Amino acid sequence: MEYAPAEEMVSKLKDYARSVVESKAKEESSKVLIHMKERGDSDTVSSVARFTTVFSHDKDSISRVWTGKEDVRAIAKEARSAALKLLSVMAAIRWDDEPDRIESILTSTLLEGSVVSKIASAASADPLASTTWEEIPPKHTMITPSQCKSLWKQFKAETEFTITSSIHTALAMQLDVSREFQNGVISIYDLRMSSPLRVKDHMYGSPILNIKWHQTLNSTEPKLITADKHIVRIWDPNTLPHMLPSENAFSAVVSALE
Repeated sequence: MEYAPAEEMVSKLKDYARSVVESKAKEESSKVLIHMKERGDSDTVSSVARFTTVFSHDKDSISRVWTGKEDVRAIAKEARSAALKLLSVMAAIRWDDEPDRIESILTSTLLEGSVVSKIASAASADPLASTTWEEIPPKHTMITPSQCKSLWKQFKAETEFTITSSIHTALAMQLDVSREFQNGVISIYDLRMSSPLRVKDHMYGSPILNIKWHQTLNSTEPKLITADKHIVRIWDPNTLPHMLPSENAFSAVVSALE
């Protein structure tokens, strides 16, 4: 009986400690989108890599410089995987370290390019349509499956510009044109966008508006330089500095890909 007060005190301390952890977990889970994108200073999630940490820094924590040799899409997928892992960690409080399937469910359902993701999207049942996780008590759920799905959609939308800009920068760095082009404008066309993007000079960071080489190309028609599924590089001799690429240039792009 003489140990009862001590045991009661320990129990109260445990309850208090749990309440502090739960309160902090709720606070941080409300800011999970910020944690997923940025490096941040929060000690609560500092051990988990975030999108910016992985996408903008190499494995030695050195800031990336896009040289055109990197696989930007693969790096973006790796960065998104890190962000998704953080989301899975913050989705619930795990007091007993019991294994759960939150990370595997999120990865297989949400991560772009996953084979399981494609199968899941074709199935009628949506594992993220629920408001609870199978292995987690409702009171320990910080972010529900449906909330995770919504947050991921917002996260992808907010990071897409960063990824696309880096892809275009890498493409510009790969620009390797013949010396036959004397005048005109070389532009990058992203066929998924309504307007073309101007190539950036990899040495000075300014737009290449007037390219002069040692030889002259005796042609007045736009010429396709390189193209892939979405991105096209084209030389337009009829476009003057500080002008948008001509309509003929875009028409040449379309006809070349037909």
